[in-house]
Amino acid sequence: MRKDREPLPRGFASLWLTVVIDLLGFGIALPLLPLYVKNDLGASAFVVGIVLAAYSAAQLVGAPVLGKLSDRYGRRPVLVISLIGSAVGHLLTGLASSVALIIFARAFDGFSGGSLSIAHAAAADLAPPAQRPRLFGLLGAWIALGFVAGPALGSLAALGGHRLPFFLAAALAGVNALTAWWRLPALPPVAASRAGGVHDAVPRPAAGPDGAGSDGARSGLTAAPVSSWRLLAPSGLLGRLLVSVLLVGIGFSGFEATFVLLGEDRVGLNEHSAGLVFAGVGVVLSVVQAVLVKKVIGKLGATRTARVSVLVTMSGFLLLAPALGWIGLAPALVARTVGQGLLNPAMSTIVSTVTADDRRGQVFGVQQAVGSASRILGPLVATGLFALAVPLPYLVGAVLAVIGALSLLTVPVDAAAAGPTPARSGH
Repeated sequence: MRKDREPLPRGFASLWLTVVIDLLGFGIALPLLPLYVKNDLGASAFVVGIVLAAYSAAQLVGAPVLGKLSDRYGRRPVLVISLIGSAVGHLLTGLASSVALIIFARAFDGFSGGSLSIAHAAAADLAPPAQRPRLFGLLGAWIALGFVAGPALGSLAALGGHRLPFFLAAALAGVNALTAWWRLPALPPVAASRAGGVHDAVPRPAAGPDGAGSDGARSGLTAAPVSSWRLLAPSGLLGRLLVSVLLVGIGFSGFEATFVLLGEDRVGLNEHSAGLVFAGVGVVLSVVQAVLVKKVIGKLGATRTARVSVLVTMSGFLLLAPALGWIGLAPALVARTVGQGLLNPAMSTIVSTVTADDRRGQVFGVQQAVGSASRILGPLVATGLFALAVPLPYLVGAVLAVIGALSLLTVPVDAAAAGPTPARSGH
């Protein structure tokens, strides 16, 4: 270990391991789900799309609610509840005997699947602003590797039957919930930590630049979905940030939905070679987030990094549109992967710094929900455009990236570097 590298905050290793196992289970189940629904339950391709969309649609509502609950009751208990929900969702998926039950199972899993937003909020709780880019990069790196290792493990489990991978994912989530309860740091709610003088080493801003301060948490959990989505108001800084996340995410999820079709059309890609390509993308993404994120954000700052990453992403789309072979596709994939790998940690760094601590879980929940919205809209838009003309999804993705970059130009360069203000007294 290098002597000049700061040690990881106490408790982060346990948090990181929890995320790794969670994403490993998700990676086991997701790639096999379409074939399972189609072959075992006799569903049409349209119904398969509904099953896949049910998870993201439920997460639109669930992620902000779980995030707000974690602000009020603490990260650990809500994260454990999320993991238990994943275990139940995977188990019901494996046991499903009808399309209706499997849609319910995926929706249940999606509603309770706020583990990533809670983990990001917990990482921000554990570290001062200067350390957060590195932590977010490490979380992102292992998320990417989970999507590489998970499908491989799922393929092996499928040798024992079509339902076995989902039972394996359920078992992993259940064990993960038990170990998380014992190993994760017991970070108290912000209100409790203020009252008891806990965690005062990490200064807390009184309000985010969108005008949402700690008093906003008093509105009650029953209004969580409505009050959370108000954060997307374009007049606020958080709204402009999250709109950029949505636009770039639509383009990226559209790329994921159509790349195999593009590869088949341009270079004769098949199922086996497509899997290898996506595994390679996952490895590159992991390296970018583990190695480059801290260095780039340290040099450029989070806001400039976000702007640059969106422009790199745009260049990837522009290279995809006319690509006639691997000479064109390879640099396009690298640009898309590097851009996305830098963007997510940069955005999380800005959000974690400009958001009041007692709303951090809620805002990260909205960020995860915005990602879910992009994963619903992106494939629908991209596949429709692809049917009209092969280059269209990537040209539209480039346009969306430009709009996202313009939105980021309104974000102050020092937005994520501004010194935090003292916490408000009372709550």
